[in-house]
Amino acid sequence: MISLAKVLEWKYGPVSGTKQKDTKDKSPNPGMIISYWNHPTLQEPSEERLAADFLEYEAYITDKNNKKKAIEDEFTDLKKSLKGKNKSEIKDSEALEFIKLKMALELEMI
Repeated sequence: MISLAKVLEWKYGPVSGTKQKDTKDKSPNPGMIISYWNHPTLQEPSEERLAADFLEYEAYITDKNNKKKAIEDEFTDLKKSLKGKNKSEIKDSEALEFIKLKMALELEMI
């Protein structure tokens, strides 16, 4: 479940706070609302805008995960193709591609 706080932070930056709508709600994912809004130029988003923001965030996360999976697959394939080769047999372009993919995966982990 995507949290309201994550969506707001992603879309608008650290300009808002959230709180539980009903403090008696003890469910694992209680309804959340915006408790304060401190954006210098934008008004607090409406319910309709928030619904759209949630959809945009879901699409962003899906795209990000798909790109990460593609990089992981490409990295795995490249590792397999380089396995068993002597260092002298590895082309500079293969080595650079290996380093580029490894760095992309490591940056994703940060």
